Parts: sequence; C-alpha cells; structure tokens
Amino acid sequence: MKTAYTLLLSLACSEAYPLSAQSLEWMVGNQRLFADIQWLQGLDPSYRWTLFSRTRATVDYEDQQRDLFTGAYLNYTRPSGIGGSLVGRSGAGHVFSVQRIRWGWERGGYQFGLASNLSEAGRRGASLSNNVGLFIRREF
Repeated sequence: MKTAYTLLLSLACSEAYPLSAQSLEWMVGNQRLFADIQWLQGLDPSYRWTLFSRTRATVDYEDQQRDLFTGAYLNYTRPSGIGGSLVGRSGAGHVFSVQRIRWGWERGGYQFGLASNLSEAGRRGASLSNNVGLFIRREF
C-alpha cells in the first residue's frame, strides 16, 4: 500500500501529468491513514465541458484492510447553469457513504487541523466506523 500512496502522490505533483491535481489531502486517524486527490480540467475555454476526477485511498495500521476508490465525472453545463453528468467509477460495488468533517486553519497555502471521517457500509448501516485524527491539505 505504501507503493500505491507514493504513486498517487507522484501523479498529483507531476507537472508532466496532463491533469495536475487541484488538491491533495492526508489524514492520520486513530484507525486508518487516508489520502484524497482531486482533479478538475476544463475541456473548453468557457468550462461548459469539464472532467472531474477523485481518488481516495485508506489503509489501517496493520495493513490488513485497504480501500481504493476512483471516480470520474464528465460534466456539461448549459448557459443557464443547469447541466448533466456522466459518471464512471471503480470500487467494490456495495452501498457506502462517508461524511468528512474538517475543522482547522490555513497558512501558507496549506490547510490543517482536526478531522473526522464517519463511514457507513452495507445495507441499512450494517457497518459504522469513525476515524478521528489530524489532516493536512494543499490546494493548487
């Protein structure tokens, strides 16, 4: 998993990669490590057509449970501001949601502070978890 985190970080910071990351976040929690990389690329000068991509990865401290999610969204926005999206994603195919709560400060282009990821998986909340810790985020 360390190799996957290194690869994600390298892609996000690479100037040679055509979709440079707009933000990169690391969270050290009481249960897991968490990384989130986001890209947004305008496909035309007016930004009516855009491509948004997000990759999230987590691993527990025993390296026993790993999760990786990648989603891509092709968006078209009409002059009225209303539009549609085509969504593609890879993942485990089960019902899953996460609420990410951040409280902190910004200094020198970095955001940092307290973090909580509240996760729910399975039908009717079969599995609940809360990962509390510290985060650092850089927006480019």
